[in-house]
Amino acid sequence: MDNLLHFIKTYIAPKIGTAFEEHAPIQGKCILQANARVLRLLKHDLKLHLSLFMGGLFFAIAAKEAGSEIIYLD
Repeated sequence: MDNLLHFIKTYIAPKIGTAFEEHAPIQGKCILQANARVLRLLKHDLKLHLSLFMGGLFFAIAAKEAGSEIIYLD
């Protein structure tokens, strides 16, 4: 899981951040404000799991560790 999060943090999150900055700066500013609050509240927990902090404009991910034999739409 840490390897997956590190990959997302390194290669995907910066691109999402750039897209917000270029195409949705007002929403990006709101997300940065929310992220600052998250950092204040969870600073200790994030120090224990550095790969959870995606940096600013991208700070959430949903992942399932096992496969699913049922096809579904999200």
